[in-house]
Amino acid sequence: LVDGSCSAGSDSESCGTAAAPANDNQNARKVLPLLWLRSGFDGQLPGPFKEPYPVGLSAPRPEMNDRNKLVPSRYSEEWKCAFFADLRLPEDPPLENYWEPLFCQDFLDSDRSPFPWRSFWVPFVSYKKNSFAQYCIFRRRPDELGK
Repeated sequence: LVDGSCSAGSDSESCGTAAAPANDNQNARKVLPLLWLRSGFDGQLPGPFKEPYPVGLSAPRPEMNDRNKLVPSRYSEEWKCAFFADLRLPEDPPLENYWEPLFCQDFLDSDRSPFPWRSFWVPFVSYKKNSFAQYCIFRRRPDELGK
């Protein structure tokens, strides 16, 4: 697998940490780095810790800011991603055909769901009254890895 995994939200795309089988040993796990992709979100995103635990939790980071400003160095390129998580809304453009869905789950679309129905889950009623999007995990097609 490519050393990267990605995730995205309705207006922000990110790449998340994931474990994937290592090529040399099927029982070994390989931790993939946290990556972020450009999207509509232009605030500050989390980054990797500079120091190991527990020092890394409180070590100062020069690239951090207290104004939620964009840090361009946190972004990566989509071709580095092996996995991609995305909240798929109806108005979203289709994904490139090199992504295949692994798992999708309904996710409440609060902007399109009326109050008070979006506040509480009522069996058999909530699906009729609310709107839902799909939160999906995609995998880059094996023939497209590394491209």
